[in-house]
Amino acid sequence: ADADSLWVATNHHVIDPEGAFGQPRVTVVFDSGTPAQHVVQGEVVAEDVRADLAILRVPAAGLAVTPIDPD
Repeated sequence: ADADSLWVATNHHVIDPEGAFGQPRVTVVFDSGTPAQHVVQGEVVAEDVRADLAILRVPAAGLAVTPIDPD
């Protein structure tokens, strides 16, 4: 990720293939069902249908994200 965007890994089968201009449409919900719920549109940047995996880029504005600790 950079200062303007975050990367999200998800299952490929949850992507809506009928997005605008032939691009899949993805809505990402952070903190679902809580008062802090935040909904953003994501962009598919990589996908593997056979592995059921997709990597999304989402805008970072307004999101407080804790990086994964590799240790």
